[in-house]
Amino acid sequence: MVVSLIIPNHNKEQFLPECLDSLINQTYISWEATIIDDGSTDTSKEIIDSYSKKDARINFIFNEKQINGGSVCRNIGIKKASGKFIIFLDSDDILVETTLEHRVWFMEENPMLDFGVFNMGTFYKKIGDSDSIWKPHKAKALECFLSHQLPWQTMQPIYIAEFIKENNLLFDESLPRLQDVDFHTSILLLKPNFEVLTDNPDCYYRIIENRKVVDNQSFYGNYALAMSKYYLKFRRPKTMKPLNLTILAGISLMIDACLKNKLDKKHYKSYIQELTKHVFGINKKILIVYAKMGYLIPFHIPGMRLFFKKLISI
Repeated sequence: MVVSLIIPNHNKEQFLPECLDSLINQTYISWEATIIDDGSTDTSKEIIDSYSKKDARINFIFNEKQINGGSVCRNIGIKKASGKFIIFLDSDDILVETTLEHRVWFMEENPMLDFGVFNMGTFYKKIGDSDSIWKPHKAKALECFLSHQLPWQTMQPIYIAEFIKENNLLFDESLPRLQDVDFHTSILLLKPNFEVLTDNPDCYYRIIENRKVVDNQSFYGNYALAMSKYYLKFRRPKTMKPLNLTILAGISLMIDACLKNKLDKKHYKSYIQELTKHVFGINKKILIVYAKMGYLIPFHIPGMRLFFKKLISI
């Protein structure tokens, strides 16, 4: 097989058939798909099992109990992959018929590349009901990931499998969120050869309304923890401040999101305390001093002025 697709799944019975049909209908036939089900309690198991019996290219791994989410599933898929190329796909995503043909052609025409990134459309219930298109960009891609202004989504790249495996590139299973951001950051720090294409979308991301935050305290607590681990993992020595600043810019964007979601005062206080405890590792008084000395983010960056104002009042 030339292309290995890695598909984690958990309770996506209503979307699985459309995703798998888009795979079976590919004009390019030399592919294998490993679907790792993370302890689904709906009919996902039966659906995947029926597809794997109809098409030998579909491999099915079922975990009886839910493990640690998509990261663990994707890592299992990476280790199982036997193709020349790797693509990550979620079980509610859709590929256009020529996705694999187009991507493989591009990579074979450009053998010096470690990966390529392609245009992605979005939809709600059917393709065409959303005009939003996620156009990837190459310029300052690392800085964009660090500041959480994501230049592409997980489904958009096709990777040389050897590049992924030789560099031991895996999804960080300890992160409660930001696993894809962490994965892409790790890749870009290797200074790989890659290109982006911004022609017609060759894949579609499903926008699911019920993905919206229900438990604000839990959601932002997980974000604070994930961002702190991400910051500590990729920070550089004090003499190299710019990288730290771009990460903190990402934190400020989360604070803005926190405000836009009208997080109540109690939860906001908890969120800020999590950030100061995990991200900065210092008490708020020292943090404020650092801020006044200009070692952190300038106040003109969205959210930061209010962040420090709230911090002082806690």
